[in-house]
Amino acid sequence: MHHDKLLPRFKGPYVVLSQRKNDVECKDIIHDNIQFFHVERLKLFHGTEQDARDAAQLDNDQYELDRILAYRGDPEQRTTMEFEIMFADGTIKWLVWTADLFDTTAYENFCGSRPELRPLLFTAADALKRKQETNKQPITEVAPGQSTYVDIRYYSSEWYAGLGLPDPEHHSYVVKFDYTGWANKNHTKIKATCELFDEQHVLNHDFVKRYGSRLALANFMTLVDRATVLRFPTLIQADRRDRLLRQYRQDVIG
Repeated sequence: MHHDKLLPRFKGPYVVLSQRKNDVECKDIIHDNIQFFHVERLKLFHGTEQDARDAAQLDNDQYELDRILAYRGDPEQRTTMEFEIMFADGTIKWLVWTADLFDTTAYENFCGSRPELRPLLFTAADALKRKQETNKQPITEVAPGQSTYVDIRYYSSEWYAGLGLPDPEHHSYVVKFDYTGWANKNHTKIKATCELFDEQHVLNHDFVKRYGSRLALANFMTLVDRATVLRFPTLIQADRRDRLLRQYRQDVIG
């Protein structure tokens, strides 16, 4: 285990009690003990009181972090991300994304194992640069005539959270996309249809790498089908929901 990887760049956060010249009196949020720091060693924490408590708890348990089990939030906005953490003593807790969590091996392993989360392994600026470079390159992972299974969190994390699906954080609910043709001559974009949702898409290389390269169903995937749609109608966009629901009910009855 790379213990240096688990070391936070800053300890805390702490509550500032007083300052005398360059000496700052601080209180540990978790244990309430008092420590003194030189002012040049301190950095302002940005966030709510709860954010500070979560970060302090993570710092306190830094060496006890065992693994990450699940996530929720929008990977495009890392400050919305939350991770379900298992600690060495078996405790499981949801924590918001923090720079300290970013520096752990467990975070690196978890995000590295999920293509949609791999940009979270880099700084926001580096992730954006990599995305832009990827979208300039020809798509080679898939081709017209193939199908892929897309995690529906791709559409919207907020929408996904409000669907009411069973255990949405621990399941990968997927819908089938069919690649139908190239959208441009240099093959940096590809066309796809989603028959179940009655959708047409033009998709870039970043999508293919992060969401569109699963060519077969895996054990961790739950396929969204017509029965799922009838049970959770808001899976379908409002402008076509009534029409598709009528069709799918008729197919079930027939």
